[in-house]
Amino acid sequence: MLALGLAFRKTLGVLSVAALCCPAFSAPIVFFGLDSNPVDPLPLLVHPNADAARASFLNQLAPATGIQGFEASAAPLTFLPLGSTATLSGPATFATGNHPGGLFPISGAGYLQSFVLANTPRTLFTLTFDTPVQAIGFYGVDFSDFFGLPDPGGSLQVVLAGLGASQVLDALPGMNPVNIASGAVHFWGVISADQPFSSVSLVAPAGALWLDEGVAIDDLLVGTPALVSAPSSLTLLSLALALIGCQRVRTRQPTVTEA
Repeated sequence: MLALGLAFRKTLGVLSVAALCCPAFSAPIVFFGLDSNPVDPLPLLVHPNADAARASFLNQLAPATGIQGFEASAAPLTFLPLGSTATLSGPATFATGNHPGGLFPISGAGYLQSFVLANTPRTLFTLTFDTPVQAIGFYGVDFSDFFGLPDPGGSLQVVLAGLGASQVLDALPGMNPVNIASGAVHFWGVISADQPFSSVSLVAPAGALWLDEGVAIDDLLVGTPALVSAPSSLTLLSLALALIGCQRVRTRQPTVTEA
């Protein structure tokens, strides 16, 4: 009985370690990479930092990822080949070519553009999905005009909402205003595996006074995180029983007595 009790306590220790290795919840993972644009307002044709962030984002997703390049103003927006759809709302429009203010597409000719105008809401756009989403990413152009000046209130925010509490994330995480020139290109992505969301909004924070400033969004991706195998309850139970069985076999070894 003593050996069995020791084995049981050892088994509880194994289960505890397994539980610590497999937490039930995790914080959202943000992917970000930014490239300055020395030829602004002309398009930046090469953006290795943003491309690297996009590659890291895609590397964490299941292969079936949907993309929207905004080449056509169809409604609702469809993310192929995944098949998810979303409705677009807010002061956002489809555009093509190069805007004199420094907006341009990343691929193809089309992109989504949005301006903050006088007497309009400060939400630049909202995408509402037909089914909850766990991962979203996009290229952003000229977000720098909303960072620091003319109002040092903070950068644009990405708001994820729909299931549970809303998540408010920085659209230019960890950046200093003096290091971001106008016309920069960046990639921003997030994986929120434990808290799916049904809408995503790009919002100017409270107190911002920006007027007639715009941003471009292109090659917007949605997907699901790649599955990471974790030990199931049945696996852990089998491991526990095996440990107890091994301990009992050792305690039942025959003893040899001398005649």
